[in-house]
Amino acid sequence: MALDRIKLPEFMVRNKGSKLVALALAFITWYAIQTVINYETMVSDVPLKIELDDGWAILDRSAKTVDVIFRGSQEDIRFLNPDQVRAMVDLRGHTEEGHHVIRLRAKNVTAPGAARPILVRPDEVTLRLDRESEKQVPVKADLQGAPPEGFEVERVVCNPAAVSLVGPRQRLDEVETLRTAPIDIEGRSRTFKRLKIAVQPPSETWVARINPENIAVEVIMVERAATREVSEIAVRALVDSGVRAKVDVTPVRVMLIVRARTEQLKSLQPDDLAAFVDTRGLKAGASYELPVRGVAPQGYTVVGVEPPSVKVVIAEL
Repeated sequence: MALDRIKLPEFMVRNKGSKLVALALAFITWYAIQTVINYETMVSDVPLKIELDDGWAILDRSAKTVDVIFRGSQEDIRFLNPDQVRAMVDLRGHTEEGHHVIRLRAKNVTAPGAARPILVRPDEVTLRLDRESEKQVPVKADLQGAPPEGFEVERVVCNPAAVSLVGPRQRLDEVETLRTAPIDIEGRSRTFKRLKIAVQPPSETWVARINPENIAVEVIMVERAATREVSEIAVRALVDSGVRAKVDVTPVRVMLIVRARTEQLKSLQPDDLAAFVDTRGLKAGASYELPVRGVAPQGYTVVGVEPPSVKVVIAEL
């Protein structure tokens, strides 16, 4: 035992220079390894998924995405695919109505490969939960831009016209309509159809499920309507069948104001139009102030008559 106590200090101090060199080499090796394996990178805007029990929905949430810092070797970081990074909190079995403050840790993040998640920002998320409900909500197309001069959108047909919206009951009560993803109509003059347009969620702060998620939208374009004044249209009188009477109309001619597409109006002829007064059922030997009615071919609309009424005198023959 005495011999061991004497030799131990001698062993420790023997070859002191070599030991210092070995210690220095060990430190350099450790530092080199740390330098190689301690590369870091941040993946931003990772969707944060909250798992809830059936029948529950998120009423409000403080964050929809998180940023995750990863650490690993240079090769680990290089092969990290941001699209495959997932962040998830499992509240199943712990669902209660009201506010919840959830701490976020590296264990809430999954990603393929050897890079390790070490930090999540923000490090907590605040949730407010509500009972889940379902509602049928009409969909409106979000049209962006404008057609060329002389054309307009006649109507928009969404198929289906309404979708099922599932989410927190209190929030569903506030939703009257949903909108589609933007549809560009800039410079368009012809009717077109999109078979798969996404229906936009009603809010960024609460989670909703939409069924179906995509709808078909048809945008029906027409040439913008214009009007044309056509003068000297003779006013005819409608009389009872079998009745012989003389009908005097003053003035005998009127002007019709016709609306149609610009190209249609160019081909409209005065002979295509008619104007009349209805004297059926009226007694002879009297004068009347009667409205004038205009008639136009299909595709044209009479929107005005000047003068709008005429004096009519009915005399027996």
